[in-house]
Amino acid sequence: LLACKYPQNPQPGLVWLYRLPAEGGAAEAMAIDVAAVLASTGLRRLRPSGLAWLPGPGPRADRHMGRLLILAGKERVLLETDPFAGRVLAWRRLSRAWHRQAEGIAVAADGSIVIADEADGRTATLTRYAPTSP
Repeated sequence: LLACKYPQNPQPGLVWLYRLPAEGGAAEAMAIDVAAVLASTGLRRLRPSGLAWLPGPGPRADRHMGRLLILAGKERVLLETDPFAGRVLAWRRLSRAWHRQAEGIAVAADGSIVIADEADGRTATLTRYAPTSP
């Protein structure tokens, strides 16, 4: 999957992802409805800067694990989504003190979320968020 930061024909309230088949062929566009997040935050748009799949139970060949993290670094928003249903499952604003310009995200083997931050001209950082126990 690729996230589009600046779509040619932007539509309010949507983030666009593109699925590129490994075997070649046309890209499939997938829209994520982020209107509720925009309304809650007062933001006009979200510009994705990173994607990471969350681990889930059992294999799902055509949908990986089904939950995708989308990082919108400039707006400091982290979304947990079901990209195949086009919806946001959960979201959170990131602290400006820790994330001035978040540009990358990964999920470690232990379930930790790691965010790379270019820091808007300051010292770049990696921040690790450990999973919470039930």
